[in-house]
Amino acid sequence: MADLLINSTSTLVLCLICSFFCWLLYHANRGIPGVGLWALGTTIFSLALLLFSTQQSTPTWLGVIITNHLFLMAMLLQLGGIFAFFKRKYQRVPLFCGIALFSVLYVYFTYLQPNVQVRIIIFNITYMVINGLIIMTIIRYKQNHYKVAASLFYVVIGAGITLIAYRLTSVLCVELHNNSSFNIIMIQLMDGIPFFICFAMIFCFFLLCNEKQYLYIQKLQREAVDIADKEKKLLAFLSHEFRTPLNAIVGKAQLLAKELDDPKARYDCELIAEAGQSLSMINQHILRQAEAEHNSIADSTSSQLIELRPWLQRFLDTFRHLAQAKGLTLALFVTEKAPQQVMINSVALRQVLTNLLSNAIKYSDSGTVKLSIEPANTNANYRISISDQGIGIPLHEQEKVLQPFGRACSKKALD
Repeated sequence: MADLLINSTSTLVLCLICSFFCWLLYHANRGIPGVGLWALGTTIFSLALLLFSTQQSTPTWLGVIITNHLFLMAMLLQLGGIFAFFKRKYQRVPLFCGIALFSVLYVYFTYLQPNVQVRIIIFNITYMVINGLIIMTIIRYKQNHYKVAASLFYVVIGAGITLIAYRLTSVLCVELHNNSSFNIIMIQLMDGIPFFICFAMIFCFFLLCNEKQYLYIQKLQREAVDIADKEKKLLAFLSHEFRTPLNAIVGKAQLLAKELDDPKARYDCELIAEAGQSLSMINQHILRQAEAEHNSIADSTSSQLIELRPWLQRFLDTFRHLAQAKGLTLALFVTEKAPQQVMINSVALRQVLTNLLSNAIKYSDSGTVKLSIEPANTNANYRISISDQGIGIPLHEQEKVLQPFGRACSKKALD
């Protein structure tokens, strides 16, 4: 009785540990097809081993009928997990016929004509067939992937089938094995190896899931590279197509400015040419960005020396017609301490100020839109700001607009 208690307790501990690792397997890979079936099947297999260890002290219906049907259910769930993992369908009619035949034979040789050897033969053949199907499925559908997991599967399932096959031959040929020391060693192995096989099978399926996730990551990387390559080609195509009409606009504006006598008309043509040149430079930087795969126009452009106040005034003049159409006033304020000339990335600065100023005009219905340059701190740095009397941006959305492609959703003005 003490031996039975010790054996059952140790089996219970192993069953709980096995169930815990099955839960970890499922929790870590539950998005992968088949992992739930495999984890459930392995858990039920360990539970069947626990009931099997108490077979001598439990009723026949529990220690024989229920226990062996749990073994059958566990192996079928594992087979279903492999089928689901490789996205293969199984035939329901042979499956149900096999379960029915197994149940009928076990009940018959348990109650109507009790025969332990026949039951052992039935179970061993069932074990070999189902695990053989698992190996065949892996061999057929693994292709060039899952090599590590497949190799370990072959070793573990092969070892289990080898022991089962030896047990089957020992039942059929009792006189050849009963008195041999080798047979004693094999029986001891068959008593102690089932839980080892359970843990090994969990690890095998974990490797399968790991390799599947690795293949999925590789697929995403290839798709990302393809998308980036297509985007680069599209940017290069658009940049090339924009270049010709932009050059025509800039050239015609420059020629027209030389032919006009009216200073105001000449100044407007110069503004058109300057804006076109700025857009052409941005276009060229986009083309270089597509070729060099950079993410920032500012990183691929060089700084240049500009006259600060005239440059800002000319920049504002390009938006003056938009402001006048809405009844707005554009104003420029440059502090007296600001330098007359600065070395700056004028293309990037124009792009930033264009976005801010166009939004200020768009969302203002009256008042003044002011571009200001004021000292930022005592380190001779200056802050460029654009202020308006529009609807404003709510405080809880101001951080959102600083994100790439972010926009404010609320239409309410700030208090």
